[in-house]
Amino acid sequence: MSTGKERPGPPTSCLLHIDGFCLRVWATDRGLCRIQFDATDGLHPADGGQLRRAGDDPRAHLARACNQLREYVDGKRRRFDVPIDLPPATPFQRAVWRACSEIPFGERRSYGELAVAVGRPRAARAVGNALNSNPIPVIIPCHRVIRADGSLGGFGSGQKVKKRLLRLEQAIELREF
Repeated sequence: MSTGKERPGPPTSCLLHIDGFCLRVWATDRGLCRIQFDATDGLHPADGGQLRRAGDDPRAHLARACNQLREYVDGKRRRFDVPIDLPPATPFQRAVWRACSEIPFGERRSYGELAVAVGRPRAARAVGNALNSNPIPVIIPCHRVIRADGSLGGFGSGQKVKKRLLRLEQAIELREF
């Protein structure tokens, strides 16, 4: 995993449609750097890089990430092993993302449980904020983190997407609010 301190070349992206999901996936020469659900066809305002259509750039990281995401949605993959190029982040954000990455497929944790896992037991809201800045949802499975009362909680791509991802993994009954 890259430290994010050295700057890679501009990211390349592709639009990926799988089983009702529409994702824009970005990669640099060092690895996967961003995933966005319901992406539109055009430059993402925050990436500043060049956008290329799928197939225009044969970067191995992008192709590998897209293949693994397809396998995940098809129920053939539970873990990802694509190289990652995370953007600069605080030590707390990185700790939360690392702890979130440890949540097994099909399981859930509460924001409070993740706060305890990173050594900040009273920081459940801060955990939620760190997860909201997660640049690579699904790979860092922030959809697996829910509220202590069993309700969904937030998700940068919306609760509808979070619910679909949890159902895809057959995470046990969710409390509807």
